[in-house]
Amino acid sequence: MIFRKNRKRNDNLIRANSILEAYSYDIPMLLEDVRQRRDNAYDLCRDLFTQLHGVPPDFRGEVSIRQTFNWAIKEFCGEGKPLGGILVLFDEFSLYIQRYAQRSAAGELQDLLNGIEDQKGKAVFLCFAQHDPVTMARNILKTGQGLESLEKELNRIPRKVSLYSLMESVIDSYLNQPENAWRDFRSTPEARGPLARASNITMDVFRKRYEDTLHWETEKFDEIVTKGCFPLHPLTTALLSDLRLQSMATVGNPRTVLGFVFEQITSRKDRIALDGNKISWVLPVELVDYFGGYLPENTWLLYEHAHRALGLIHQ
Repeated sequence: MIFRKNRKRNDNLIRANSILEAYSYDIPMLLEDVRQRRDNAYDLCRDLFTQLHGVPPDFRGEVSIRQTFNWAIKEFCGEGKPLGGILVLFDEFSLYIQRYAQRSAAGELQDLLNGIEDQKGKAVFLCFAQHDPVTMARNILKTGQGLESLEKELNRIPRKVSLYSLMESVIDSYLNQPENAWRDFRSTPEARGPLARASNITMDVFRKRYEDTLHWETEKFDEIVTKGCFPLHPLTTALLSDLRLQSMATVGNPRTVLGFVFEQITSRKDRIALDGNKISWVLPVELVDYFGGYLPENTWLLYEHAHRALGLIHQ
């Protein structure tokens, strides 16, 4: 009997690891996420249990957000109490909507917004999203009652403000290029020519963005993109800033622009900027390997076609 139980446990472990491979995970990694209370652990555990046993798990999440919120206001806010009200700051709201739609978390958002509405004058709800939450919901749910219900809740958020930052400037702010080191690097003949050609090609290919829309002169482009975003090739930076990455309905951490930048910088930390007469650029092809299916379908198909054609040439 003990042998059968151990065998069944081993079979489930093998199946579980096989399922988690799709998310680049395994059981030890998932257990560590659970111990660290990471956000993605809930969805992964729920999806894994469902695939193993055919039904979603009951994690006994009956605690009402609305009731909890009202209790907190009553206990801690008001005259003679430590707080005047509660500010709810909700980061990565579009990612939440993506996961909310995937796991059909009916009533969860409604419960939260009901709690906010109960406490008008004492509570403020402020969320930040990289993508429009309504568009995100439509991309995942397409149509049906689930989409209608989710859109109804999202439309209860009364005011939406669009904040805009140039991706080139964001990357520039994260990457530090010491002035003296950059001056010495740029002054070498092996670097001076390729840097100038890379800038000129990129400004020519993306003329609509940099000349027509942003009205950048060459000097500003060189300062923010060629220098500020180095070691990204200027074409790589321009593509990151101009290419729309579609939402993917996957569980787990999303691949972000800054995630790509940090991964590339980390992998190149021991490289020198100029290896012989070759600059150690992060070339645009790295984008395809990293983002893959995040690219619009037509762009991905064009890449695959070109890749196959080049493969035939090399044969």
